Amino acid sequence: MANPKSVPRRLAQATDDALLDGGRAGRQAIEAAGFSDELKAELLDKIARRHFKIDNLAAFTEAELSPPVGRGTRDIAVAAPWTASEWQGDAILRMLHDAHKPLKPVVDMRLQRAPKKTPAQRISNAKERTTSYTTANDSSMSLKEREELRASLKERFGSGVQTGSMPTSFRGLESLANRRIEDAIARGQFKDIPRGTSAVRDRRVDSPFVDTTEYIMNNMIKRQALVPPWIEKQQALHTAAANFRARLRKDWTRHAVGIVVATSGSVQEQVRRAEAYARAEMGLRVGGIQPPGSDLLEEK
Repeated sequence: MANPKSVPRRLAQATDDALLDGGRAGRQAIEAAGFSDELKAELLDKIARRHFKIDNLAAFTEAELSPPVGRGTRDIAVAAPWTASEWQGDAILRMLHDAHKPLKPVVDMRLQRAPKKTPAQRISNAKERTTSYTTANDSSMSLKEREELRASLKERFGSGVQTGSMPTSFRGLESLANRRIEDAIARGQFKDIPRGTSAVRDRRVDSPFVDTTEYIMNNMIKRQALVPPWIEKQQALHTAAANFRARLRKDWTRHAVGIVVATSGSVQEQVRRAEAYARAEMGLRVGGIQPPGSDLLEEK
């Protein structure tokens, strides 16, 4: 069975929801319910306080926050709610950020120290060196094999106190690279390397009668097997002119035949008029000479 006190509380909550969220309909419900003047004033005052709190929600939220709350949480709490539209200031700021790319991070050019080895790595390196030293001093190996093994161990682990360490300066790196190159040359590793062929030089490069820019452009076009753009435009111009001439001849022939057929007269007169058209066109082709009998062109 429900608690008797919960029923009035639920009714009061439903009334408050209807009044606060109902708007004008909620006020009309107050007037139509027959409440007393005091109850009406209390309900209307509650509605006014609710609207005032909604209008100043950011200020109320900031006042209710505790002092230890951080700046980020406070800004998020008092920010305006999302209305599915971007504010003008935010849009301008976003466009400014998109217009300029962010700068690349600064690269630290200082040499970094080698990371410290763990005890397990030191023990593993010590075991490997001990095994290698025992193998190098094996009496069953020949002198040549022993020298090759020692050279490889020296190149791998180094010698003296700086065993396994790398130089920490550019000069040290340069000396290490030079030493390894000299050791490789001494072992004869660069003797059997095939030499490259000599570069083929065009004599027209040094010619004072050839423009350097023209030579470079022609050489690039030749290597890439491309047609220069001016040649493509010239070809397109020739093609368009030829098509225009052919279409003009065809249209003029059709027009002339139509005029000859449309004129009244016998077949002989039509033939004579067609021959006059042909002579006139031949005269225009030769040099613009008006042939005899061209007055037939003006006849209707």
